[in-house]
Amino acid sequence: MVDTVNSSSPNVLVTLPVPRPLPDTSKIEPLDGKNFRPWQEQIYSMLDMHGVVNALENSEPTNDAAQAQKDFW
Repeated sequence: MVDTVNSSSPNVLVTLPVPRPLPDTSKIEPLDGKNFRPWQEQIYSMLDMHGVVNALENSEPTNDAAQAQKDFW
């Protein structure tokens, strides 16, 4: 494939992050009021594997927080 718009620029390898799909959550038993602890552990583990569990553990940064902290959250 030839880039006709910008064909004079050298080829540059760009790495883009590929979002991981969440695992099949149908294997997690629905919360029924009697199975809270196993349900909580399964949900926590799934979110931890995908790097989003920090949203549960940390409150949203305030408006005066550093931009890097807001971006991480």
